[in-house]
Amino acid sequence: MQLNLHELVQEMLTRSAMLDESIKELEEQTRQWAVADHTYRKQRAKAYLAAEGETVGHREAETSQATQRERFAAKLSEGLKVAALESVRSRRAQLSAVQSIANAVKAEAMLAGVGGP
Repeated sequence: MQLNLHELVQEMLTRSAMLDESIKELEEQTRQWAVADHTYRKQRAKAYLAAEGETVGHREAETSQATQRERFAAKLSEGLKVAALESVRSRRAQLSAVQSIANAVKAEAMLAGVGGP
C-alpha cells in the first residue's frame, strides 16, 4: 500500500490524537485507582482495629472479609490503570511506526531528487 505525503500527515495527526486520548484515559484511570486504593487502605485499617479475633491470623481474616469489596474495587481499578498505560505505550509505538515510514518516504524522495534542498 502506497501512502502519499498528505495521507502520511493525516495518519500522524490521527495517531497523535489517539495518543492524546489514551493519555487522558490513563490520567483518569490513575485518579480512580488512587481513590479506590485509598478507600481500601482506610477501610482495611478501620476493620483491623475493629476486629475481635484472638490471634493475628483471625484478625487478618476478619479484616479481609470485611474489606473484600473495597479490595476488589482497588484491584480492578489498578488493572484498568495498567491497561490504560499499555494503550499509551501501544499508541506511541504506532505513531513512531508512522513517523518511521514518513522518514523513509522523505529519504526516498530526496534520493530521487524530489523536494530536496
